[in-house]
Amino acid sequence: MRTNAKAFRIKSDQHSHDEICLFVHFIPEFKKHTTTAQFDDLYQRLVKGYLDKELSEKVKLMDPELRVFDFRFLSNVTGQQLKVPGQRSTNTEVVELQAEQAELNLFSAKLGREVTMWTSYRRNEALFEQTAATCRRESQKQLQSEIDSKAESFTASVAPVRRLADSAGVLPELGEFVSQWTKEFHISADKVHTCFMVRFDVLGNKFQANMESAIRIISDAIATEPERTMAVVFAPNTGMDEAYNDAEIQAAIVIGKAV
Repeated sequence: MRTNAKAFRIKSDQHSHDEICLFVHFIPEFKKHTTTAQFDDLYQRLVKGYLDKELSEKVKLMDPELRVFDFRFLSNVTGQQLKVPGQRSTNTEVVELQAEQAELNLFSAKLGREVTMWTSYRRNEALFEQTAATCRRESQKQLQSEIDSKAESFTASVAPVRRLADSAGVLPELGEFVSQWTKEFHISADKVHTCFMVRFDVLGNKFQANMESAIRIISDAIATEPERTMAVVFAPNTGMDEAYNDAEIQAAIVIGKAV
């Protein structure tokens, strides 16, 4: 019977065996209170699993005073109230109710535990997301800081910008930069060419205040290393009546050579 118990649609083999044994034990009593057709109907219900719940309850209770009238499905099959009223029936119903209440309490306890676990999971998940977001922000901030530092370092070595108090410090500052640049990029100093770019055109009327110092700086640099020094000078803007032209430029060159 244990081998064929699975045919009766019960998950547990042991319960199937015990429930079938219980049903077989009461077969003589069932037949006394049912017709042949009613018993066949009762058996078909057993095979289809309709009696599983109540048989399982009775097996779990293991009541030594269990009687045929305690099976509710018998009244359903016969269509008659076969249960004998009295204290015995009342006690059975109380025990069954207690068993159902115990199952409900167990389910509630499991559900409460799962709710607690789910709440804890959601709280930990939110904490993880918050921590991860903070880490991402800190990582991006650190990365940006490193990029800025590298960019400033590269710019300082390749294209340094200085604001000097007076023009006297231009050539010393330039010499220091060239020395540092040649060492960093492993270039010989005699391979370095210097090009001055003077933008008188952007100074407006103030170009005159800066013209003398700019020309002196360029002249001193060219005098020191004439082979590797050059200058590009943008002439200042002028009004229409004083516009430069080729003839005046050539005349000025001739005058300059004569002087």
